[in-house]
Amino acid sequence: MMRHTKNEKPSELTNSHAIEIRFTYGKMSKKTTFYFDTILLTNSVVIGQRSRLISSLTKEIPVNSITKIEVQNGGKKIRYVNQ
Repeated sequence: MMRHTKNEKPSELTNSHAIEIRFTYGKMSKKTTFYFDTILLTNSVVIGQRSRLISSLTKEIPVNSITKIEVQNGGKKIRYVNQ
């Protein structure tokens, strides 16, 4: 995934389960962080999960209220176990 650093130079972010996306939205500049691989974008809202353990912790953010989007590697060491 290509991204831009603070100095606007593109860099590559390796895909992983620890990638987080933070939305700043609304008049009060609220911030919500989702796991990147759990978000769904529709015509009017972004829907995402805020927890991997509790999948019911989802939230909807109106697209037209988003003022800033930040993507980062959360650095969490998440591993899947094949059973």
